[in-house]
Amino acid sequence: MSVKKISDDAIIEAKITESGGIVIEVKSTVQNMFEKHIRKAVESVVKEFDYKNIVINVDDYGALDFCIRARTRMAIRRASKNL
Repeated sequence: MSVKKISDDAIIEAKITESGGIVIEVKSTVQNMFEKHIRKAVESVVKEFDYKNIVINVDDYGALDFCIRARTRMAIRRASKNL
C-alpha cells in the first residue's frame, strides 16, 4: 500500500478563543518564499468574520491563495459552530 503525497492543498484549523488576539501559525513546504502571502490570505478571511481572538493553524503543501482562503473560511465556520 502506497502513501499518497499531499500536493497543492492546505489543511487549516481554527479555534476561537477568549483572549490572545489573532494568532496565525504557518507550516509550509514553501514557507521561505510564501509565508507572508499565506498570512495575508488568512488575515483577509479573519477580517471578513470580524474575530478579534482566534488561532489559525495552517499546514500548507503549495496551495494557491484561493484555496487557502476557502479552507480558512470553512475552518472558521466549523470553529464557530463549536462555541
